[in-house]
Amino acid sequence: MIGVWIAILSCMAGDLVGLERAFHGDMVGIYRKAKSEAGYPATYFLRMVSDQGGVRAARELLAKSKPSEGFTALWERGRLDLTVETLLLRPEYEPLFTEDERATARDRLEEYRLGPARSHLRTSVMGADLRRRGCCSRPSH
Repeated sequence: MIGVWIAILSCMAGDLVGLERAFHGDMVGIYRKAKSEAGYPATYFLRMVSDQGGVRAARELLAKSKPSEGFTALWERGRLDLTVETLLLRPEYEPLFTEDERATARDRLEEYRLGPARSHLRTSVMGADLRRRGCCSRPSH
């Protein structure tokens, strides 16, 4: 019976290794597309992926409090489809990342899809709505 479980776990681990390889390949692929289609040569990103592997590099980029320079550069070019955040949200890569990591990616993409002006507007409108409801008050001068 234990041998069956070992075989099952080995098979599952093998699937994860294959999935990690596929993700790594897609990370290199988004580097190539960013360079050829968006004119953004993300050499630091490629070095990071080559040195750490795709999954570890993605986790490191997600762990930062702000988006990477590459994310911002791709946003400026209208190519959020070429970001790590978009890639790791693909359904086939769900087993590689925690729900918190996926939520960070979703939140970051949503914030940048709104754009800086609209993001500020959303915050202002929400704040005004909370004040109207008496949830918070403005400091008195």
